[in-house]
Amino acid sequence: MNRSILVPLAAVVMAVSGCGNADSEYSEEDYSEEEYADETPTALDGERAGETYDEYDEQRDSYDGSMGTFGEDGCTVDCSGHEAGYDWAADNVITDADQCGGNSWSFIEGCQTYAEEQE
Repeated sequence: MNRSILVPLAAVVMAVSGCGNADSEYSEEDYSEEEYADETPTALDGERAGETYDEYDEQRDSYDGSMGTFGEDGCTVDCSGHEAGYDWAADNVITDADQCGGNSWSFIEGCQTYAEEQE
């Protein structure tokens, strides 16, 4: 394969591979199953784009599906974030919704939709 293609291709692969990783303040070392069973962080913890999942969920639900729907979730602008998360999960064979992360709630929901379909 042409070397001039490999370098940009490697950069794209590295960039895309990080798309599903949630930026989290938690590490596995911070939590043991016994001590923090009810406090283990999930994909829906923290903030994305300056809002919590509860805030996003409330805003999305206020549209009552008028912006479109993806799976069982409504969309806030269009469903492109959900579609991107779903496609990423399919490309990475995600089968557990807890493996979903990302920088937007819609991406995470799209990923979770795919994972839940695999169960």
